[in-house]
Amino acid sequence: MAKYDVIYNENEGTVTLMDEAGKAAVFHFYDETYIPLDDEDGVTTNFECISSMEYDGAVYYALLPEAVDEEEEPEEFVVLRGEENDDELLLSSLDSEEENLKIGEMFLKALFSLEDMSEDDDEILQ
Repeated sequence: MAKYDVIYNENEGTVTLMDEAGKAAVFHFYDETYIPLDDEDGVTTNFECISSMEYDGAVYYALLPEAVDEEEEPEEFVVLRGEENDDELLLSSLDSEEENLKIGEMFLKALFSLEDMSEDDDEILQ
């Protein structure tokens, strides 16, 4: 993984990463926030929105598929780009595999940085 500088803002409940080029990525974390999404076959699946990231003029979301079995944790998260359209959030897939890898890596770094926080600092979750 690339090296990023991590800044915590407890007042705003955010984590900011500065990438190698000096661009800021601001992360917001959510607790039990679900979004229903339909696939191309019209099947609806609930996804837990674990984090959003504002980066380079776009907003990205990290989503975990809702576990069917309480003992079974999802192993991968999905990254989608969000756009506002008449007060409605529209989510779309990323344009390239390169973008998907870069944005996914940034989400992982931010999520792992939360684990590094002490027990006293867990107010970062909304």
